[in-house]
Amino acid sequence: MDPRPIIPALARTRSRPPSRPPTPQRADAELDMDENSALISPTPASRALRHRRVASNSEPGLAYQLLRGAGGTPRLGFRAFLLERKKRCAFLAAITLANLTLFLLVVDYTFSEFLFRKHRDLTLTRLGVIGPSSANIFLRSPKHTAVRVEYRRDSPNSDTWLPGPAVSTSEETDFTASVAVDGLEPGTRYKYRWVGADGARVFSSVEEEHLGFKTAPAVGSKGKFTFAYTSCVKPDFPYGVKGVRGFYEISKVRDLSFVLFLGDLVYAGPFASPYLLLDCSLKGRRLD
Repeated sequence: MDPRPIIPALARTRSRPPSRPPTPQRADAELDMDENSALISPTPASRALRHRRVASNSEPGLAYQLLRGAGGTPRLGFRAFLLERKKRCAFLAAITLANLTLFLLVVDYTFSEFLFRKHRDLTLTRLGVIGPSSANIFLRSPKHTAVRVEYRRDSPNSDTWLPGPAVSTSEETDFTASVAVDGLEPGTRYKYRWVGADGARVFSSVEEEHLGFKTAPAVGSKGKFTFAYTSCVKPDFPYGVKGVRGFYEISKVRDLSFVLFLGDLVYAGPFASPYLLLDCSLKGRRLD
């Protein structure tokens, strides 16, 4: 038997490193159990493992997101963080200011009539229906409870005041009263004034210069006339200058015969609550 083929085979076998037995693959369940056991262990290695797991599972913080851009690339650093903080502060300040403004508007709209604009001492007069021979005149006078109306023709040759009806006002009627002056001539201009029981004028001489009216034409007569009409009247709403702008526009029209108020003014009825009646009374004073 020739031994030559056996010797190289033995040499090759001896030159190889000793082979290790294959490591058995562990199941995933076993690995999870070992990791869980390590996590609950009180050893320092277990605490380090827990910290690594929390750090790997947690999302990057806000400061990290501001300092690092997409893909982990650096941005402007601390300057970008400050800019973002300023934007957040400005946004929160704007929201706070808007809410505060809305709150103050609600408070003003709800309570201003009772706190700031009571109009308790408001004195006024205005005209009602005017016919060819009569005129209705309205008055509110908290200071003079017993008054009468006087009238005369609006002409240089007429300076005699004629006595009209006398009325009394009280708190029950919000110090208001209405009288009807009869015996007037059609198509004629008149001046009127209010005088208290003691002879004192209810309105000043300057105010009395604007108190007057013109009776309607005689029934069946032909002619032309000019009138104005309005829709809803809500004083001080929306917020702006005091008064109603439409009244200023109407005042620019010359020689108006009458004005029709066709819109919503003040609602007051027998079924209204005391609060609503008081609210209507205050709104009526604002309108006047």
